[in-house]
This record gives sequence, C-alpha cells and structure tokens, in this order.
Amino acid sequence: MNQATAPVTVSPGQRADILRFASWLLTHADRADTRQVLDSSAPLLEWASSAADSTDLRCRMAAMQRAHDNTAARPGTLSPAQFLVRADGYYRFITGGGTG
Repeated sequence: MNQATAPVTVSPGQRADILRFASWLLTHADRADTRQVLDSSAPLLEWASSAADSTDLRCRMAAMQRAHDNTAARPGTLSPAQFLVRADGYYRFITGGGTG
C-alpha cells in the first residue's frame, strides 16, 4: 500500500526569503510593484514547494541562497527561470547529485 507523502509546507520565513530573491531579480523601479514581485516569486515558490520532504526543502532554499549570493549579474538581469537554472546546479551539488 502506497502512502501519499504530505505536501511540504514552505514556512513564512522561507516565503520571505523567496520574496527577497524575487525582488533581486527585478530592477529597482520594478521592485516597487507588488504584482511584479509576486509574479517573479511564483516560479521560485513552485520549485521550493516541489521538495520531497523538509530536508529537500532546506536544500532547495540553500541552493537559491547560493544562487543569489554567487550570481555576478546585476539586479534585474536574470529571469526567474535563469535564476532557477543556477539554483538547480547548486541544488544538485548540495544533494550529491552532481557538479554541473
């Protein structure tokens, strides 16, 4: 009998981090628009929410933090999809799934 895994809950603090990452992806002028920040955060929240469990969620959040910290691009120069490509590379390294 297969038991369904309970969905992972992204905590309010993690959601705040996602909003911070999403804001960074926008130009300074666009950050003033709540809708743009929320639209930018949606794919990041979706990626975080797809975690298999709480440990996986922590790995995904750490990967997004590393992508944020290590990206040389200026704010407003990456799309959420481009950011997640970078985060996924760090995620694979963090989880032992590869280096690239």
